[in-house]
Amino acid sequence: MSLLSSPSSNTEDMPRSEALWKRILKQVLIAVFASSVMLAIYLMVVNDRKEDEVVGKHAYVSKNGSYVGEIKGKGLKKGIKVYYIKQATGSIISMSESYIEVKDSPPKYDF
Repeated sequence: MSLLSSPSSNTEDMPRSEALWKRILKQVLIAVFASSVMLAIYLMVVNDRKEDEVVGKHAYVSKNGSYVGEIKGKGLKKGIKVYYIKQATGSIISMSESYIEVKDSPPKYDF
C-alpha cells in the first residue's frame, strides 16, 4: 500500500463525474428547500399586515356633519385613538375617533 493511495470509500466504485453530479444535485436540492422555507416565512409575515378598512374613506364631524377630509390612517396620540385626515387644503390633521363619523362617499355640493 502506498502513501499516496486514498482511503476506500463508496465513491471509488462509481466514476468521478457521477459522484460529482450527485454532490451538485444534493446541494441544489438543499438550496431549493432552504429558499422555499424562507419564502414561506416572508409571505406569512407580509400577508399578516392588513390595511385598515377606514383608510380612503371620508371623515365628517359627528356633531354637525360637516366634511373634514379623507382618512389616511389611524394611530395613537397621547393614548387617544385618532384618525389622520387629509383636508382639502392638503394638510394632514389628527382628530379623535370619538369626534369623527366615517362614510364611504364624499360630500355632495350643489353649485
